Amino acid sequence: MRISTQGRRGRLDSPSERRQPEGWVMSLWPISAAFFIIALSFAALPYTTGNPVTQSLYFGIASAFFSVFLGLMVVNVVLSSKDRKRAAAPLLRLIAELARFQHNWLFIKLGRDTFGIDKFNRLLSIYQKNGRSAEAFTPENLNALVEMVLSKKTDIMKSYSEIEHNARDMAYILGWGYDAKILAAILNTRTDVVKFLRLIGTESLSFSSKQELIAAFLDVDAALGACVEGLAAKLGVQIRDVKRIPS
Repeated sequence: MRISTQGRRGRLDSPSERRQPEGWVMSLWPISAAFFIIALSFAALPYTTGNPVTQSLYFGIASAFFSVFLGLMVVNVVLSSKDRKRAAAPLLRLIAELARFQHNWLFIKLGRDTFGIDKFNRLLSIYQKNGRSAEAFTPENLNALVEMVLSKKTDIMKSYSEIEHNARDMAYILGWGYDAKILAAILNTRTDVVKFLRLIGTESLSFSSKQELIAAFLDVDAALGACVEGLAAKLGVQIRDVKRIPS
């Protein structure tokens, strides 16, 4: 059984972008600052003279420098965004590989081996139809899900820790001013992972903690798939299908 989504072809690896010298974008910032300072200087000069002709000349020069400053700022922002995309692309592919391994082997295969694929799918359907609440599971099914997760505790914790670490790096590379929706997706995934790691590290789980643990486990898988696919589409990165169930 296989589930696949069609990847999107990006523009990050185009020849024109590969030829751009590394770091040249950042050199525009001091140039932009210089034009801004010059524009301010000429804008202040008209107040030092009472000659209307001279004042008009100074204001004209200030406007010209300020226009150049605005143009450089626009170019700098756009190209810096492309630079961040290019830097984020390899890391996104790594996160996608981690997410694929987690989904295929530590989610689908684990559930299939524990319950059989039909019953595992029914449990997922119950969870989704009840507002993604683990309270919908019977105590028997909840305990079975907890035992399933604990049976692969070490592997799952290692996988999630790597994903969380790389998601944090992705947020740093893109920067807080990059795209609110993308950063929200990254941070939501990290939040789910951190919550799961905190719960699974608890020595004795209460019934409500078991519900929270399984909810976090199911939510992480869903969040990872959506996060990776959304990032790939936004950044223009072509990746292999994230959700591909092993036969």
